[in-house]
Amino acid sequence: MYLPFAFLGLLAGFLSGLLGIGGGVVMVPGLFFLLPKYGVPEDVYVHVSYATSLATAFFLTTSSAVAHIRMRHTRFSYVPHLALGGIVGALVGAKVAAFFSGELLRRFFALFLLFASYRIAFSTVVQGERRIEGKVAFTCVGMLAGFVAAFFGVGGGIVAVPFLIFAGLSPLEAVGTSSTLLPFITLTSVLMYIRLGWHRVSLPMVNLGYVCVPAVVAMVVCGVIGSQLGARVAHSIPRLLLRRIFACLLVLVSVKILIR
Repeated sequence: MYLPFAFLGLLAGFLSGLLGIGGGVVMVPGLFFLLPKYGVPEDVYVHVSYATSLATAFFLTTSSAVAHIRMRHTRFSYVPHLALGGIVGALVGAKVAAFFSGELLRRFFALFLLFASYRIAFSTVVQGERRIEGKVAFTCVGMLAGFVAAFFGVGGGIVAVPFLIFAGLSPLEAVGTSSTLLPFITLTSVLMYIRLGWHRVSLPMVNLGYVCVPAVVAMVVCGVIGSQLGARVAHSIPRLLLRRIFACLLVLVSVKILIR
């Protein structure tokens, strides 16, 4: 019954492993299309899409974080400040998103996709020559990453990784440190969306607040498989070309969302 969600998770995981992007930019638009067909009301399907994407992302980013920690790609001295800011930002982002209508959130997400498509196609962050050590700066970046993640239903890596590279970390260290931050952000966001949707009587019985539990299970299982496949294929295909093709597809998806 939930086979389409399994395929969506497989696709999101594959593209994540292939291109090194967060799966949220794939999962959220797919959930926009699928969830109304599974009985989720029109007035809340965007919120359910965000919460379900973030719940899936929690499991996938935790797996990624463990892998990066084992390979010693994580700068642990930065994680407490990033995580503190990320938790606060995620709480605020989910709370703010709950005040907006699904229609307005959908349009905001379409605009976010346009930004994401540009970052994916033309990402050229230059590594800083000296390290930034200020605790406040990392806490603020964590807050911004957490807010973006909760408000758009995606991982906050699109904010954290460029800053960490600019702060002097190598791209590998930046990705590893960001991966360690994301479980804090996604878990906080999910718990907040569960609380905010707990008393919504219009939601299907399979939901836990705004989270569609069966969809999460299907996407997590197939997302892990897809990410492994994507990582293996990544070495044999020109990644820059793929990133730009994918960015063009995101532009088309954002236009489709805007004119729905």
